[in-house]
Amino acid sequence: MATVEELRASRAELFGHMATGVLRVSFQGRMTEFRTLQDMQRTIALLDQQIAALEAPGKVPVRVVYAPGAKHL
Repeated sequence: MATVEELRASRAELFGHMATGVLRVSFQGRMTEFRTLQDMQRTIALLDQQIAALEAPGKVPVRVVYAPGAKHL
């Protein structure tokens, strides 16, 4: 999975291309051609969601196990 810094760099590059109206973008060694500006906006929104998910404070999962008849847990 990409780091927050990599996602931010991709978002910034994509946003820069969108501002100039360029639909063909090359980042991370891959060439991507978007059909419309709306496709680029959706991709930016997806990157924003991924960044937010990585920056959110993590929740520690707690698993409660009950073993009937066990005197020590």
